[in-house]
Amino acid sequence: MTTITTDMLAEIPYLDHASIPGRFLSCLTFYDEDWQFWVVAGEPGDQKLSKMKGWPAEACYFAKEPVEPRDLYLFSVDFVGRIACYSDLQRPVAAIRDDILNLSTSLAKLAHLQGAKEQIPHGLSRMATTEVEYVVLVCRSLFDLFQEVLVKLWNRIKLLDPSIRKKPLKDSFARTILSGDQLLSSEEISTRFGMPMEIASCYGRAADMFLALRRFRDNIVHQGSQLQHIFDGDGCFLIASRFTPFPDMVLWDDSERRPNDLVPLMPAVETLIFRTLAVCDDFCVALARYVQFPPPIVPDMRLFMRGYFTEYLIAALGSGARRSAQTVPREVAADG
Repeated sequence: MTTITTDMLAEIPYLDHASIPGRFLSCLTFYDEDWQFWVVAGEPGDQKLSKMKGWPAEACYFAKEPVEPRDLYLFSVDFVGRIACYSDLQRPVAAIRDDILNLSTSLAKLAHLQGAKEQIPHGLSRMATTEVEYVVLVCRSLFDLFQEVLVKLWNRIKLLDPSIRKKPLKDSFARTILSGDQLLSSEEISTRFGMPMEIASCYGRAADMFLALRRFRDNIVHQGSQLQHIFDGDGCFLIASRFTPFPDMVLWDDSERRPNDLVPLMPAVETLIFRTLAVCDDFCVALARYVQFPPPIVPDMRLFMRGYFTEYLIAALGSGARRSAQTVPREVAADG
């Protein structure tokens, strides 16, 4: 692995050089009216940064605004890549970014499969099922990767209230929000780990989403039945509406509903992805508000992600956000 020293970074004007020691740089690609791109060049022992001409195809970059509409901005990615970017967080942060790009790829594959009936006349539902299972597994992975980030940050945090005794966090998200099979309240999480309520409440808000991933996977992928639960409809995959991962939400518009209580699959997948990434954002907003971090390593820009299929993820996040704003009246949810 190439080691980049602070002296090598001296010619890059966008960095807060004083704040870099002990932190990692997500990339050396910047956009400021044009692409500014540095790479390490030279023989071992005599290496330096060289400015190159080029632009990223699948990478992170720093800029004030997204360069293209397909470029993705997530507050959590920006926060852990520009502010809470301590060196020991580099591995889980890189894995989180890979998972996000993998989700965009799965969305593109599902979109492709939905229009592939002429090329693949049989077995499309099975292909969709395996892809949906992968999406659920990646969303589940994001919870534990982000928990790894939270554990490392938690170990660094010094609480302002000396009366609160901070206790070690669990290394898995499930073991943090559950005691055996019992779901812990935000208050219980706060007491159990000596955690400020503002952060414990993030765990409380994330619990429903975490359990929804389990519920959706069990219903759609491993339901213990020979019945097909993803159907190959006319131009889209369909599922029974009773298999919604979110019973308290109206995921489907009336115009999307089909006979026999069937509804399109993709709104459920899009909402799962949106709400998983919203959990990461929720934690980062709370941490930014209640924990003092050093200055951003790139003060006047934000961190964006670009990938081959990120436009599918951007569209899914928009759909998931719109559908998440719709809730079922309490009496209807109870009857259902």
